[in-house]
Order: sequence, then structure tokens, then C-alpha cells
Amino acid sequence: MNDLTQVLTPGKLQMTDHERLERIDKIYAAMQDKLAFAQSFTGKCRQMANDRKQAKTDNDKLKSLYGIQ
Repeated sequence: MNDLTQVLTPGKLQMTDHERLERIDKIYAAMQDKLAFAQSFTGKCRQMANDRKQAKTDNDKLKSLYGIQ
């Protein structure tokens, strides 16, 4: 956010319009990469939580079938 604020605030950095747009594109690409990582990580966490929930359900069912408490 600091980089973006510096690029967008007039008078902060001495840049041409072309350089400013290139910097904004680089910041955007970096944020897209971080978003992809966060989405992947979140998906894996959700899958792990679902797997654990299913394993608990399976264990409870087996205990019930064998009369174990």
C-alpha cells in the first residue's frame, strides 16, 4: 500500500507518466500473485477442515457400530 500511495500521490516521486503506469502495473501483478496464494492456501485449509470433520464422523460411526464410547 505504501508503494501505491507513493506512486499515486503527486510530488512524492519524480516519475514520468509512463514510469508511473509501469510501477502501477508491477504493483498490480504482485497483488494478483498474493491473491492467488491466499486463495490457494484458503482452499487447502478448507479441504483439511472438511477432511478432519469427515474423519471424526467416520470414527464416531465406527464407535457406534462396535458399541465403543
